[in-house]
Amino acid sequence: MSTRRVVCDNRIHWPLPPLLLQLLLVIIIGALVSILPQEVGAYPVKKNHVSDAHALLKFAEGVEDPKGYLKSWQDSSDSPDPCPWYGVICNQTASGEVRVTHLDLANSSLSGNLGCELAQLTELTVLDLSFNGFKGSIPACLGSLCKLEELILGSNALEGSIPSGLAHCTTNLEVLDLSENLLTGSIPSSLGSLSKLQKLDLGTNKLSGTIPSSIGDLGELVFLSLLTNSLVGSIPSAVGSLAKLEQLLLFDNQLNGTIPSSIGNLESLISLRIGINQLSGSLPFELGNLKRLRFLGVTNNLLTGIDTLFDRMLGLQVLQLYNNQISGPIPKELGKCSNLTLLALYDNHFTGKIPPELGNLANLEQLFLYGNNLQGGVPAEIEGCKKLQQLDISQSGLSGPLPELSDLQDLMLLALWSNRFTGGIPSSWRSLRALQTLDISNNSLSGEIPSFLGTLPSLEKLSLYTNHLTGVIPESLGNLSGPIPESLVNLTALTVVQLGNNFLSGGIPWNIGNVGRSLITLSVPNAGLEGEIPLSLGNCTRLIALDLSRNRFRGELPFTLQGVGLSLRILSVRQNQFSGEFPTWISDLGNLQVLDLSKNNFSGELNLNFSKLTSFVNGSGSTDDQLKVDITISAKGGTQSLIYVLSMSYFMDFSDNSFSGGIPPEIGDCSQLVYLTLSGNQFSGAIPTSLANLGKLESLDLSRNELSGPIPKQLTSLAYLSYFNVSDNRLSGQIPDGETFRTFPPSYFAGNNLCGFPLGPCSGNRAPEIAYSNVADGVETVPRYGEESIVSYWAVGIGFLVGFAGVAAIFVFNKRARTALLKPPTPVYSEAVVFNKHYAVYRWPNSAS
Repeated sequence: MSTRRVVCDNRIHWPLPPLLLQLLLVIIIGALVSILPQEVGAYPVKKNHVSDAHALLKFAEGVEDPKGYLKSWQDSSDSPDPCPWYGVICNQTASGEVRVTHLDLANSSLSGNLGCELAQLTELTVLDLSFNGFKGSIPACLGSLCKLEELILGSNALEGSIPSGLAHCTTNLEVLDLSENLLTGSIPSSLGSLSKLQKLDLGTNKLSGTIPSSIGDLGELVFLSLLTNSLVGSIPSAVGSLAKLEQLLLFDNQLNGTIPSSIGNLESLISLRIGINQLSGSLPFELGNLKRLRFLGVTNNLLTGIDTLFDRMLGLQVLQLYNNQISGPIPKELGKCSNLTLLALYDNHFTGKIPPELGNLANLEQLFLYGNNLQGGVPAEIEGCKKLQQLDISQSGLSGPLPELSDLQDLMLLALWSNRFTGGIPSSWRSLRALQTLDISNNSLSGEIPSFLGTLPSLEKLSLYTNHLTGVIPESLGNLSGPIPESLVNLTALTVVQLGNNFLSGGIPWNIGNVGRSLITLSVPNAGLEGEIPLSLGNCTRLIALDLSRNRFRGELPFTLQGVGLSLRILSVRQNQFSGEFPTWISDLGNLQVLDLSKNNFSGELNLNFSKLTSFVNGSGSTDDQLKVDITISAKGGTQSLIYVLSMSYFMDFSDNSFSGGIPPEIGDCSQLVYLTLSGNQFSGAIPTSLANLGKLESLDLSRNELSGPIPKQLTSLAYLSYFNVSDNRLSGQIPDGETFRTFPPSYFAGNNLCGFPLGPCSGNRAPEIAYSNVADGVETVPRYGEESIVSYWAVGIGFLVGFAGVAAIFVFNKRARTALLKPPTPVYSEAVVFNKHYAVYRWPNSAS
């Protein structure tokens, strides 16, 4: 068998097949694509980019996020990308890196403390955390953000001082807003080194100290607000160096001294508001240089004069100088400020006549001159202010006839009350079709109330009280539906009618209820009216105040008033001729704050369900001090006039009627009562101890009734009680000894069978032990001195012996009890808070707390 030798050549000569080459190319391209960014335009994640993400995640750990805005900040990878996150903006830096440059989390309902994590965002230019709930102090480390241009932390709850290091490195800062926080301390002078700063807002904090003069070094500043703080001292003259300043807001502080004349150098200034301070002197003449000034407010200060400057401030639109001590005439130069829309000079000491030059202010919309010492009348030239919407010159000493004003077609408010105007109401006022409020009360006007007042379609409030007007109330004031005379229109907007203290006659128009849902106040006290109350008044379902006092109304209160329901807060019918039993439907007027039925002829028991008067029970009444309701009440032994009564007190007066029976104990549920007057009736029985629940009571008058028994000792707990009169009753026993009761004179207790201070000492049959009464549901139980008290002493002695024997038996026969009793007790620590102060309290176990 022959052998065949095979020789192998190790050189490769065969070519690769085409299909294999294509497959290899696809693999290489796929590998290259896999290492490129997954989205077009995505940033490459670099080391510093990742560090920004970690800093943000660390910051988020200390932030409460109830609305979940930071949910997108969840990234568990080793290289998180913060650029798509909520509130984050990234940009490429000069070195080519992509970094976080903006963090805007404003108005995101976030809270928590600020740390130094954000200081690691070294490329940050904008940091806005405003309108959140962040608290704690401002980290000084934020001053290391050298590229920061805007730092906005306003409207949070940050406290502590402004760190002086905040200006350490932030020399590029253009906006610094720390307003509406709780910051304290002084303004750091180092802020003056922020040479590029354009806006500085530190308003609405609790900052104190003076305004640093270094503020004048901020040459680029356009906006400066330090309002609503507690800053003191004078306004530094260095402020006059801020050549680019447009808004200077320093109001609501405690600044004093004079206004520096250097402010006249601020030729770019548009708004100057320095009111509510203690500035004195005159407005400096140099302010006239402020040609661009549009708003000048120097209210609520101690200014005494005005220099001649307004003839140069021709661009002025708003001038507010009210509540100062400025004297002298009103400058006639104001007539050259033709762009004025608001002129408020009220509550000063201006004298002389109103300058007719004010009629040149063709753009004027609001003119307030009230509370001055002016003379003469309203000049006829005032009709040149054809855009005037509000004119108030009340309490200013004006006299003569009322102005015509027929050309003021846009006038909505006309207030001329408490002057000395005479004559009648001008017929030209019928053209004031836009008039909503007309108050000419407390003058010396005469004549009849013109019927055209009922034709003013926009009229909401009409006050004519305290004049010499005569005649009947025109039906046009209430005739609002159906066929009406040509001179009458539908007054569906009428909300307030005040006609008190006049010499009217007749009654309330029978169709007054046609006003319907618009009427809020009907006040006609001391107006000479008579007759019965119209049933239609119950249709006024929005009625808040009804004052019919001091007239000659008669009959019963109409049950239809029940329809007013929870709207009514003031019901005063005192000093009329109403009669009948107590109207039980008053219990349904649950929001009443003032209930006065005094000085009428009501009789029977006081059948009032006090628990349904929820406003008296839990204080749910109105605190609206904008609703002006003036009423007269009887309290503390005299007569008082109350203004804005809804914001003041809760009052009940049933005096000088013929009510009988017992005083309802349920009246003690009305815990908000301040004045309670039940005098001059026929109430009998004991004084309820439940009256001691009226913790806010200041005046309690029970005099001139038929009350009997003792004065409850519990009434001595009424800490605010300053008037307590029980004279002329059938009370007996000792007057309770309490700190408040020691201040009352003897006349408050006279006409009874009482003893003790301030009357004579108790003796004879005046037994001191009956001074403590116990009245429940009107039934009085009083222990008698004598046999019952002796029996009670025996009962106490026997009880003591039995109790002692029981304790001794336990001690002898029970080892565990004996051990527990002999072992010294361990004090228990607790903490009490009294008037916002913390006190440590050590209490022995099982002791009375």
